[in-house]
Amino acid sequence: MEGSDIVEGKTRLRVKLGAAEIEYEGGAATLEKVIMPTVARMIDMVESHADLQGPHAPIQIEQSKTPAPQLASNSYDHSSNTIAVSMNASSASELTIAACAHLVFVKKKERFSRKEMLNEMRGAPSFFNSNMPGNHTKTLATLVDNRRLHLVDAQNMLFALSNDERRNLEQVLAQIK
Repeated sequence: MEGSDIVEGKTRLRVKLGAAEIEYEGGAATLEKVIMPTVARMIDMVESHADLQGPHAPIQIEQSKTPAPQLASNSYDHSSNTIAVSMNASSASELTIAACAHLVFVKKKERFSRKEMLNEMRGAPSFFNSNMPGNHTKTLATLVDNRRLHLVDAQNMLFALSNDERRNLEQVLAQIK
């Protein structure tokens, strides 16, 4: 990646047009270079396909700027497995969140790929099973739908923890002895 990936504030954009919807939270540069061209293609697609338009489907655009959450000043060195134990992870979604927590709070990554998440999940062998890689797309879609993860760079398939999830995980990590 080029330039600074950590931004002072984040831009949030949600566009819903008929059956098509896109939501983005992240930096303004990615919004301008990646997301807005995608929105333009989405509008063209919906306009040219009547079945995507739906009844009375007005364009809805919401945009707001929120301050980027600050990492707790604590330095964490917990493994994905330790985090999963502390979270009482009982599903692929929970193990994925534990892996993301390791990436964010231990490895200090703001954005991460599917592959990075899977590699961290494998670092929790008591939770990881051989079905998880095959179901990873569905797991990620569920986490994005539930607003626990955000797809921050669709072109490169990079994800980030939602602000609420970060706060929840900071509390979980603070309880680990």
